[in-house]
Amino acid sequence: MTIITRIGYCPVCAKERRPVTGQFFIVHGSKGYHIYNAIRIAELGFTPHLYKLVKVIGENVVVEKLCCMDKCSLHVYWDSNSYSYKCDFLEGWQRIMLTLESWNALVLLKDKSYFI
Repeated sequence: MTIITRIGYCPVCAKERRPVTGQFFIVHGSKGYHIYNAIRIAELGFTPHLYKLVKVIGENVVVEKLCCMDKCSLHVYWDSNSYSYKCDFLEGWQRIMLTLESWNALVLLKDKSYFI
């Protein structure tokens, strides 16, 4: 299964004026999920999102996306047994359809100027 992290617009976070400095968020990397704290706010409502490829249908793809901010689509907490932060995914996966061309562009897009 292909999972990538890219920036997306979250109307819930925009309404709640997120992200905020110090708020937890996750990203998916080559070695799984990583939890970070927001240190710089670029623009409210624009947050890291997980994009999960579900299936390819001809020239289209079915994708599920999820906002990666704590208190939106996931809950980050301290686990005293492992002495580390953990996260639970909440509801909020949104199923969308993209063209194969749009999916490939999203996969190749790596905006290094955006960070939180």
